[in-house]
Amino acid sequence: MKRTTIIIAVLSVALLGTLALLLQSQFNSKPGAATTTVISSGTKTASVSGDVGVPAGMDSFGVTVFAEGTGFMALTDADGRFVVSGLVPGTYKFRASRPDLVSSEMEQVTITPADLEKQQPFRELIRVLMDRSDNNSDTDVMLSTLGGLHGRAVTGAPGDQSGTTVLLEGTRHRTVTDSSGDFALVNVEPGKYDLAFIRSGFSQAKYSISINAGQVAEIPPVTLSAREDATEGDRSVSGHVEILTADGSRLDDLGVVRVTVEGTSFSATPDATGSFQLSGLPPRILTVSASAPGYLLEKKVIANLRDAQTAQVELLLLEDTTATAGTGSIRGRILLASRKGGGQGGGVAVSLAGTSNVAFTNAAGNYLIQNVQAGTYDIVASFNGYKTGTLEGLTIETGETLAPDLTLEEDVEAPTVVTTSPTDRQTNVTISQPTTAIIQFSMAMDSSSVIDAITVSPSLAFRVRSEGGQDLYAIDMDAVAPADGGVPLRYGTRYTVTVASSARSMTGVSMEEDYQFSFTTGYAEIISTAPTNGARGVVVNFDRPLTIHFNAPIDPDSISADDIEFRPSLPSSPTVNFQRDARSGWTTLFVSGFAQPDVNYTVTVRRGVKTITGDRVRNLPYRTSFRTAEWVDLGTLYNTDSKNNRDDARRERSRRSRR
Repeated sequence: MKRTTIIIAVLSVALLGTLALLLQSQFNSKPGAATTTVISSGTKTASVSGDVGVPAGMDSFGVTVFAEGTGFMALTDADGRFVVSGLVPGTYKFRASRPDLVSSEMEQVTITPADLEKQQPFRELIRVLMDRSDNNSDTDVMLSTLGGLHGRAVTGAPGDQSGTTVLLEGTRHRTVTDSSGDFALVNVEPGKYDLAFIRSGFSQAKYSISINAGQVAEIPPVTLSAREDATEGDRSVSGHVEILTADGSRLDDLGVVRVTVEGTSFSATPDATGSFQLSGLPPRILTVSASAPGYLLEKKVIANLRDAQTAQVELLLLEDTTATAGTGSIRGRILLASRKGGGQGGGVAVSLAGTSNVAFTNAAGNYLIQNVQAGTYDIVASFNGYKTGTLEGLTIETGETLAPDLTLEEDVEAPTVVTTSPTDRQTNVTISQPTTAIIQFSMAMDSSSVIDAITVSPSLAFRVRSEGGQDLYAIDMDAVAPADGGVPLRYGTRYTVTVASSARSMTGVSMEEDYQFSFTTGYAEIISTAPTNGARGVVVNFDRPLTIHFNAPIDPDSISADDIEFRPSLPSSPTVNFQRDARSGWTTLFVSGFAQPDVNYTVTVRRGVKTITGDRVRNLPYRTSFRTAEWVDLGTLYNTDSKNNRDDARRERSRRSRR
């Protein structure tokens, strides 16, 4: 296997002057050529220079200095010097970055048309000192080929808005909102994406977004909606119940009254004064009712707990005077079967099928339905969290009929998977280090059971962790060979994630069946070059190398300068340098060498390049073409005396013309 020799040419000023002289003698430029760098015919540009300081003992070479949001960039030499050329009028904010150093902001420079007439480089930037980066820091590199976005996601309720997970589906990019709900994603490849917002207890929201190179998109504010099945809550209803007899007098015995929230298990018996309180209610619009044997509720009351924490209600029961001869009553008891043991419970709705007769059980589970016409009926009992029970064919005659006990079986809601990212059967999923899949369940889960229940096929190294809530879990899959020898992700491969039915909720209820979703990883490719294909007026040299971006970590031993072919050939052999992005693990290849002016070049990256996991780069051989600028003043690019170089060039042309 070929081994890449990573060589960066460090030329002395004398050698640079000689090389400049030799190359300029071939440029066929006129005496007194412009002192600015010309990147296209008739267009003058400006340059800025400077130097970067690094910690003692570290090499100053290879720091990327770039104008944010543009393609203007340069690499420092062994002394930390750089020159960024080809600048047109405008305002530029410069930044210095290298994976092993903390990214540093530099000056903001405004270039006017008048600056194009100044001696090059026209501006020396203030020196910056860069600190050593620790292993956990991210390199803040916003190349011209990348973009970003920012926005805000809130729940609609006052208070802390932190903890909402925001992710670009199908990519490595994700973050969480801060206390104000704000979020930002950087270094995003241009393209169209679905932005997903995930928060425990809330319905998932999505927003489609287009990311453009060198730009930061602003997302309109997103408000999340509470899931309808959300049971958590800290709302309460309080109030008062009054009972009036047929003559209008108050009934003091309120022990027979049951206050209920219809469709839920919440119920209460008022105290001697008729006051009651129901706590722990969900944030919904609820119906509050009351019942007592021999009395009818004047009207039910609606309590809006979606927009308020508390509600106050008044309930009135009136004596039922509609009883007629030939009617009877039914007395019975409803039992609730439970995983924690059987027992009685108040608030169970008991009705006669096909009639308006309904009653609610008290705390002992007893109920009484009055004013029932003689006949045969089915008794139906319903209670939130339990299966509906039925007593069929109960015959009612005048007087009181005693119904047999009816036991309701618990209707346990099994947890399910609500959503995943990547989505099922999604293709071209981007691999980064690590590559993360998100699984959201319908309820809070027991973390240890979820971790044990998840498998990935084909087998690979991964870790499962809770992400922002016990219903949300992340699977971090290694894109590089882990230290323990596990298998990393492979490119162009279909993976299936299985959540076994052994995954259980916090209440101990297991999933009813296994859940599976699959996704296919994308291929390792060259995703962009700088200069771009078809560019004109290009300068390629040791200060402005050809840049090749991969969407994968590349094995340095799989590529060398021999694998990069220039047609026509460069005056001297190019050198290559690798840089690994600390956030994604992707590789950028810098190809340095002097390109002759006013020449159409075609660059080919040959087959054989592989990722560090041994996968081949799919779109090889890769070709890109560009045309170089008509004139390059090499002296200005290396901070040497431009006038002396031009004089040397004129003397060399004169000497050659006398031959």
